Amino acid sequence: MDEKIKIEEEKQEESNIIKKFTKNVFTSAVSLLLIKFLGFIYRALLFNIKGYTDEANGYYSAGYELYALILAIIATGIPNIISRLTAEKIGQNKKEDAKRIFNVALKFFGIISIVSSILLYIFADQIAIKIYTIPKVAIVIKVLAPAIFFVSTSSIIRGHFIGIGNVSPSNKAQLLEQLLNCSLTILFAYIASGRPPHLIAAAANVSTTIAAILSFTYLMYFLFKTKDIKNIKLKIIEKDKNEKIKNKKILNEILKITIPITIGTFIGVFNLFIDSVTVSRGMQKALSGTITNIDLLKSKAIEANGLISKVNLIVTAPQVLSQAFANILITSVAFYTAKKEFKKAADNITGSLKVLLILLLPATVGIISLSYPILKLIFPLAPDGHKLLQMYSIVGIFISFNMVFNSALNGLGKVKIPPVIVLISAIIKIVLNIILIPIPSINIYGSPIASLASQITIFVITFFILRKYVDISFGGIKYILKVVFASGFMGIGAFYSNLFIKNYVGERISCIISIFIGILIYTILIFLLRAMDEEMIEKIPILNKVKKERKG
Repeated sequence: MDEKIKIEEEKQEESNIIKKFTKNVFTSAVSLLLIKFLGFIYRALLFNIKGYTDEANGYYSAGYELYALILAIIATGIPNIISRLTAEKIGQNKKEDAKRIFNVALKFFGIISIVSSILLYIFADQIAIKIYTIPKVAIVIKVLAPAIFFVSTSSIIRGHFIGIGNVSPSNKAQLLEQLLNCSLTILFAYIASGRPPHLIAAAANVSTTIAAILSFTYLMYFLFKTKDIKNIKLKIIEKDKNEKIKNKKILNEILKITIPITIGTFIGVFNLFIDSVTVSRGMQKALSGTITNIDLLKSKAIEANGLISKVNLIVTAPQVLSQAFANILITSVAFYTAKKEFKKAADNITGSLKVLLILLLPATVGIISLSYPILKLIFPLAPDGHKLLQMYSIVGIFISFNMVFNSALNGLGKVKIPPVIVLISAIIKIVLNIILIPIPSINIYGSPIASLASQITIFVITFFILRKYVDISFGGIKYILKVVFASGFMGIGAFYSNLFIKNYVGERISCIISIFIGILIYTILIFLLRAMDEEMIEKIPILNKVKKERKG
């Protein structure tokens, strides 16, 4: 009798975990989608401000990518690390250790982040000259420096809440930050309109720091409001020997996971940083035969960075889904791994891959089919770069799956593997960028070629390594072919719809209509081909709700 009760309790616990996983993925996806949508709005509106050109966008992205690189080292992976460790401790019934993780991480990374902010500000000029070879980038770096402390500290708090199963504070804080960033970026850039491109870029980036400060303030308010502030014990010097030993043990545990994950995250962001440095240098060499004026040459080189940054803004939109799955998958897989239930962990990963394939592939094909109309729609005054967009959209789908693979390996506790793989891919990226971009006939297109080679490397190696530990797949050849067929037919439909409709309603409206036509074609084909099974419908909350309502 007791055994039956135990089995029923385990089944109920598993059901709750699955429901929580699905709900959290959906909540995170919606939140990230809103954040990405707001990002689209303010970046598109920036191009309507006087003086904000691809060159200004190049300054904006050059400073921002260095800032993102530093955050990758001390903050970007922290929410996943803290949430994973916290979830493990709660799964093992060690709630005190879960609280201790929060305290130790907040103290340790808080000190590192404030030192990083100060050093970045002090050495901004040297970095701009030595690394970028463009001194005007310095002012953009300086305005972003203070944000590092606030973003890093906020990431620890967000990780704590995700780990205990409460994604709401994290999602709300990120949404608030993006809302503020959106409105303040436009305001400050507008105030600086008409000034040199690097000053407009610096003014626009001031908003990032202010938004980070206000988001941090909100999270601290939430800690007080939920009384989780009692978990914080920020004694810099711990006098109690037992407490000191326990804290050291927890810190070692955090660092043991943090270091390899941080290396992986660092190298992932480093790819963007590689572009911001090597593209600028390579383009100067590629154009040196036709442009002799040094100032004009540097302007054209930084403009190339702006083009890449602009198309990546669109390419990263579908990655919102992968990011949502990756953020929550790491906690879910860690939970099952701690309980030695590897089959359930594998099912969770496979289910995520199948859902992502059916959503990401058509998005990629859609971007390729409507590349120029999409750029014209979002950046009407600066629509250049449609070939870059097509090439980078292919790169984007591999990046999306690599995010999930990385989280799956980390959730399984194989934290040393991803950094090695990504390091190999980063070397490929650097070498190919250095070789290809200076060639005049290739120039800027060397960047997406190098990115594709590096991301395919990560995809292939990681997938086969992951399969050694758990039995995962994308749903089989038959399923993949259905999705490929539906996506291809959708792309053709969207392309020719736009070609026909734009003669009657104009390019921008035609693009919007064609996108909806493409979605309609794809949806009909997916259901006609029966590519959606019961398990997948259950993983997509909206479809699951419709299914339940019909049954009811």
